[in-house]
Amino acid sequence: MTEGIGFLCGLTMRWFRDAFCEREKEIATREGVDAYYLLEKQAEDVEPGSNGVIPIFSDIMNARRWIHASPSFVQFDINRPQASGKKECVRAIEESAAYVALGHLQILQAITRRKIKRVVFCGGGIERLPVAPNIIRRVRNHGKRSNNQRIYSPGRGNLRRSRRRNIPEPERDGEGPGQMGANLRTQSDHP
Repeated sequence: MTEGIGFLCGLTMRWFRDAFCEREKEIATREGVDAYYLLEKQAEDVEPGSNGVIPIFSDIMNARRWIHASPSFVQFDINRPQASGKKECVRAIEESAAYVALGHLQILQAITRRKIKRVVFCGGGIERLPVAPNIIRRVRNHGKRSNNQRIYSPGRGNLRRSRRRNIPEPERDGEGPGQMGANLRTQSDHP
C-alpha cells in the first residue's frame, strides 16, 4: 500500500481558526453557519499565491524519515497590512495543503508509471467549503479547468461509489474541513 498523508493540514486550519478568529466563530454561532465557511468567504478574493504569505506547516510525506519544519508563516508585508492579513493566511493554508496533495499525487504517478486521471480526497468536510475544492482543482490542473475533474469527500462521491460496489464505508479520520488532503486515494485503489 502506498499513501500520502498531509500531516497537520486540518489541524493547521483548526489552530488558525481557534487562535485568530474568535470574531468569525461568534458570528458563525449567531448566524448558524460554519466558521470555516466565513473564513473562506474572506479568502475568496485573494489572488493565487496569497499575496506572498507562505505557510510552513505540512510537507510531502517521507515514510523513511518523518520530519517537518517548525510551523510558521513567512513573508508578511508589514507595509501593506491589508494584503498580509487573516484572509491571506487562510488562502495560504489551503494552497499549502493543495500542493502537499499534488506532491503525493506525483509520487504515486512516479511509482505506478501511470498518469492518475481522477483523485478522491477523503476526510473532513471539504464539500462544505466554497474555495478549497477550487484551489485543489487549480493546483492539480496547473490552472486549467477540467470538466471531468471532481473533488470528493466521503460524505459524497466516495460513499456513493462504495455503496454501489458493496465496499465497506471509509472511516472518518477527523473533523472539520481542514482534513483536506489527509488521505489521497486513486481510482485504482478499489476493485
